[in-house]
Amino acid sequence: MKDIIIEFEKVTKYPLLNFLYSYRQFMLESYSEIDRYFSGIVPAIDNQYLVDLKNMTAECQKVLSYFKNFSNKFDNCGYWELMEMIDDLNTTIEKINKLPKFRRTALTKRGYQPFIQIF
Repeated sequence: MKDIIIEFEKVTKYPLLNFLYSYRQFMLESYSEIDRYFSGIVPAIDNQYLVDLKNMTAECQKVLSYFKNFSNKFDNCGYWELMEMIDDLNTTIEKINKLPKFRRTALTKRGYQPFIQIF
């Protein structure tokens, strides 16, 4: 897989290894804090975690667009496996973006709470 990543970087001029490292760091550092906030465990969250989520969402879309834009230069199944892996990462990010829905939380004056608010 490493050879395919290096070849992808050569063809697209996009630093995919840096993206994968950033994704890993996001999942290790930001995800748990975002999950705790939308689960109602903590009353507030550092806005940087949400900025990181927004940036990671945009970066995942950007990486996927490279597969579409350079599809004629990818000539073996390794690229399809890489694209599938990146698509799985993107799906995970999309799920994180929908955590309020999955956690059944509601935005109140004091942040997200683990219940549905009726007005």
